[in-house]
Amino acid sequence: MKIQLDGQSLRLRIGEDELALLLGGANVDTRTALSPQTLLRWRLQLHDIATPNLLADAGVLCVRLPRVAFEAFASARPRRDGLDFDWADIGAEPLRVTVEIDVRDSHRRGVQRSIGQLESG
Repeated sequence: MKIQLDGQSLRLRIGEDELALLLGGANVDTRTALSPQTLLRWRLQLHDIATPNLLADAGVLCVRLPRVAFEAFASARPRRDGLDFDWADIGAEPLRVTVEIDVRDSHRRGVQRSIGQLESG
């Protein structure tokens, strides 16, 4: 999972392998060690919830997405847009969160599947 932060914008991009894990019920995790004492951890999860949310707990920022909405979004790939939502805590400026599926990875996998089907057919 690739993470991009820019002001009040958070972008998470996953590839096809990570998408398969997510759709299979697993978490997608990544971390960045700034020092032995400072570790940034990120987690992406699907839940049976109506709206996306963020949960910051024990040094992990967890992005929780509605399973049904994300599955519908993922089924329409490859696509260039992301699943977007705004997260605002009381008194805080909203954080724009975007979750994307890597178009290049989806396209590459689609081409590989097509070639495999031609070779086996």
